[in-house]
Amino acid sequence: MRAAHLELLKDFETLLNAVNIAAWTAEVEAWESNHSKPNSYESKLKSPMQRDIQLHLTEEEKAETTRAAALGHIRGKLTTQKLLLQGLELEELQ
Repeated sequence: MRAAHLELLKDFETLLNAVNIAAWTAEVEAWESNHSKPNSYESKLKSPMQRDIQLHLTEEEKAETTRAAALGHIRGKLTTQKLLLQGLELEELQ
């Protein structure tokens, strides 16, 4: 099993920049020897918060409502925002 994983790692590393691999390896080794160092396994990107998503969807919904009214369309009660927020709430409950 280890040999298979090492082979997969070698194949994967051929797709990456050697400088990036060396830098990441150094970061990981630093963290493994001292856990007060930044953990390279943790994502540095922040996920959008639900309120950020809700604000964005509200803005989109207002624009969509304006467009629909200009075209004379009738809007339903279930909006994109409501549908997505219900999905996010269900996901949190699971």
